[in-house]
Amino acid sequence: MNNTFVKGDGELNLTSNSDQNLSNIEDQSPPPTFVTTRGKNPAKMANENAILVLLNEMKKENADQFSKLNSQAEKNNEKMNKILEQQLQLENSVTFLASQYDQLKGLVNEVEAKTEVKIQMFKDETFLYVDELENSIEDLQRKIRSKNIEMRNIPYQKGELLKNIMETMFQVLAIPYTDDDIIDMYRLPGKDTFTKPLIVEMRNTVAKAKLLGAIKTFNLNHKQEPLNSMHLGFSGNPQPIYASDFLTKKAAKLYYLGRMLKRNQNFKYCWSNSGKIFIKKNDESPAIEIRNENQIRLLEQSLLKKM
Repeated sequence: MNNTFVKGDGELNLTSNSDQNLSNIEDQSPPPTFVTTRGKNPAKMANENAILVLLNEMKKENADQFSKLNSQAEKNNEKMNKILEQQLQLENSVTFLASQYDQLKGLVNEVEAKTEVKIQMFKDETFLYVDELENSIEDLQRKIRSKNIEMRNIPYQKGELLKNIMETMFQVLAIPYTDDDIIDMYRLPGKDTFTKPLIVEMRNTVAKAKLLGAIKTFNLNHKQEPLNSMHLGFSGNPQPIYASDFLTKKAAKLYYLGRMLKRNQNFKYCWSNSGKIFIKKNDESPAIEIRNENQIRLLEQSLLKKM
């Protein structure tokens, strides 16, 4: 086999008929003098190996840290899941308690509403019952006082004889006097500095009406000098003597309010009869019995609306 060396473009190319012959030629022929072989620097190789070792250690350390982080993250996730689960349970508990509270509050409001209705009904019933009792007591007191006359401004004297005072009054009024006409006479309690009213209990309502009528007639006939203390034999400044029904505390207040209504609203009459209070606008209008204070207020309101 022929071997041929071909040189072109500064390169030496070897061509052969077989790879085996080429290998033999390379083994037998020494390398050209212009070809050199460069070896690695031992110090540089040591540095590279150290860097590789360091990188491997860092990689391993990072891998360990990453593994720990993953493990810690998993633990944190487990804790977070437990916390979320507990929070959900707490929210459910709060929702349940809120629902129970709303139901309980509704029941309490319902009970309170029913209780208020019952209390109001009880108050109304109690008010009606008390009002009935007061009216019954008022009627009873009026019946007890139906024969009594209250006389005011009769001077009080220590050791006075009331019978003599009444006998003198009957003489002044020019009506007959008998011991049977008067059942009892007494002063109402009060301070000594004030003239205590004199209560005269007559035999019956007829005798009472007779005495009151005689006093009214006397005053009409003596307008310049109506019945007063001097007519009864008392000295000093004359005090006008007033005689009327012996009113109960309630009737006395109604009588006072009736007189105020008469004065303020131009009513013509206000009087008492058998312990009852009456008021009248004029001669043509009907008489109105005053039963309670609320009736006075209603009359005032109705009159104000008409103005």
